[in-house]
Amino acid sequence: MPFLPELRARIRRRRRIKAAKAVTTPLREFVYLDEVSVYSLLASREGALPAEYTHTRTDSATDELASSTGANAGLLKANISSKTGSAQTESTQILRKYTVQAAFKELHEGEEDRLAITIMPTDSTLPDVRTWEDLQNALGSPRLDRWVIYPESLNRGHLIELEIELRAEPIFELTSIITAMQGIVEEAPQLLQGSEYSYQQLAAGNRVLAKLLVGLIPIRCLAVDYHVVLFNGRMVLVHKRLVSQLPTDSHWEPKPLWVVGVTEEQFFWKDVRQILFSGSRFRMLCRIHHGGLQPTNNNSDHWTIFPVL
Repeated sequence: MPFLPELRARIRRRRRIKAAKAVTTPLREFVYLDEVSVYSLLASREGALPAEYTHTRTDSATDELASSTGANAGLLKANISSKTGSAQTESTQILRKYTVQAAFKELHEGEEDRLAITIMPTDSTLPDVRTWEDLQNALGSPRLDRWVIYPESLNRGHLIELEIELRAEPIFELTSIITAMQGIVEEAPQLLQGSEYSYQQLAAGNRVLAKLLVGLIPIRCLAVDYHVVLFNGRMVLVHKRLVSQLPTDSHWEPKPLWVVGVTEEQFFWKDVRQILFSGSRFRMLCRIHHGGLQPTNNNSDHWTIFPVL
């Protein structure tokens, strides 16, 4: 019948919607995704990666009609029966491409329990620490796990996940501004009448900077969830929720933590000016390049993690 294919399509659609509602993983929209790193890290764990998946579903329907006729006359009995049947089979084959988004999901789920730093769930119970002295005495206690991170445990190659405020390094901001000005002046040269020489010098310097960057974008990200605190000469990373319940004390002043790295412009999925100059917050998964923490520009008030993004 002509309405059967449409009915089956509706049933399959309802099943897909039901399966989608059962999934509890968060929705992700990537602003930057390094395909080479994702596939490389995943292959180092699992070996050869598939190019695509094939899912086959078979639906069968059987119709049967049976009839029987009998007669009974004294000692003689007679029975005649007949059976007719028909079977219909429909096979659906779905080809699913193994995209980099699917690879990232598989990588993230596989490494979730091995991350050196991970996002703390909002419903996690804070440890009962009310003063800085209590926190110092409790260092190394299991109840501070994940609330306090020890930099010496952060080794090269470890994966970490942080919430950050994404920013570009000032050098890239400068080249972006000059490039934008250059485009405006080329369209309206009368804007710089009498100052062509200085403009040409500026444009020449910008070309040198662009050559040095070779398509790379250096970024400097402020870690939102962790602060750096010094206890008797030992640096530790303390979660902001734990710091918020401690009293304000100039002797225990938390320092900001920065994540510094280099990205490639071709891997950004949106306009880089919209992403890098707005101070927006994102969740970042990256691999540590140098173990521990390093002072930012020899400034002991700013400490940095150097990742490979």
